[in-house]
Amino acid sequence: MAQRIANIDAVKVTGLIALYIGHSTLLTAYPQINGLLDLYLDTAFMFLAGYFCMKSLETREYKFTSFWKNKVKTFLIPFWIIIALWYFAQRMPLRPATFFVAYGLGLRALALPPEWDLFSLWFASCLIGYFLIFSALGKHKKITLLTILTIVICGYTVLKPLMFWNWIFYIMPFTIGYFWKLKFNGKKTLMFMPLVLLVFLPSITFNAAFNNLLSLLTGLGFTVTSLFLFSKLNFGDKTSKIVTYVSSGALIIYLMEPVWGMWTGLLLFPQYSGGILTNASVQFAITPLQSATRLTLAIPLAFIVCPLIYKGIQKTFAVAGVAFATIYGKNAEK
Repeated sequence: MAQRIANIDAVKVTGLIALYIGHSTLLTAYPQINGLLDLYLDTAFMFLAGYFCMKSLETREYKFTSFWKNKVKTFLIPFWIIIALWYFAQRMPLRPATFFVAYGLGLRALALPPEWDLFSLWFASCLIGYFLIFSALGKHKKITLLTILTIVICGYTVLKPLMFWNWIFYIMPFTIGYFWKLKFNGKKTLMFMPLVLLVFLPSITFNAAFNNLLSLLTGLGFTVTSLFLFSKLNFGDKTSKIVTYVSSGALIIYLMEPVWGMWTGLLLFPQYSGGILTNASVQFAITPLQSATRLTLAIPLAFIVCPLIYKGIQKTFAVAGVAFATIYGKNAEK
C-alpha cells in the first residue's frame, strides 16, 4: 500500500476511534479531552473530504456530471440507506419527505429546528452542500475561493442566528483540504505543527468545540501533524491491510456510530433499554467502566461489520445497474 494512502487511512481510523470514545461517557469527567477529540476528528474528516474532493474533480477533469455519478454510487446511496434505517429504527415523528429533505438532501437547517440535529448525520448533510458548491465552481479556483469567503463572512453576520453555524464553520477545514498542495511528509508541512500548541491558549473553549478561529487552527494543526507523523511510520503488511479495510468503510462507521452505541448498550446493559429505545442521545453506560466495556464491543464490531455493509451496498447496486442496462438494452432492441 502506498505510504500516502497509508497515512491518510491511519488518520481516518484514529479519527473514528476518537469519534466513538468522544461520544461515550468514558471521558465525562474530562470535558477538555473530550472536546479535543471532537476538534481533531471533525477537522480531520472535513479536511480529508475536501482533499479528496479536489482529487476526484481533477481525475474527472472538473466535469460536474461525472463527479456526481461517482458520488451517487460511493456516497449518496450508502448515506440514504443509513438515514432510511435511522428513520424507521427511531420511529421519527416526522413525515418521510420532511426527514429526507432535511438529511438526505443536506437541508436540515432549513427544514428542522436545532433539537433535530441527529448525531453523525449532520456530517454527511454538510458534505452534500460542499460537494455541490465545489463541483459546480471547482474549475474556477479563484471564484470558488471568493465564494467560500463570502459564505463565511455572511455566516459570521447574517446566517449564524439562523442555525447555519455548523454548516458555515465546517466549510473552512473542507476548503483548506481542497486547496492543499503540500506533501504530507514534506518539510514545509512542519510549519503547521506549532498550531497544536494553540490548545493551551485559554481563549479556546473545547466544550463548544468549533467556536472560533483558534479552534479551527488548532484542529488543522492536529490534523496535519498526525498526517505527517503517520507518513513517517513504517506500516507492516498486516497493519496496512487492517487499516485499509477499516478505512474502506469509514463513511458507514461514522454514520452508524450511535446505532452501535444503542445495540451494544442493549446487549450489555438491558436495564437502560427504555432510554435507549426512546432517545438515542441517552448515554447508556453510566459509569466510565461501563462505557469502556461498551466501547470494547462497539468499536471492533463497527470496524469489522461496517466495511462489509459498504461493500455489500456497492456490489448490490453494481449488479442492479448491470441488470437494468441489460433489460433496457433488450427493450431498446425490440
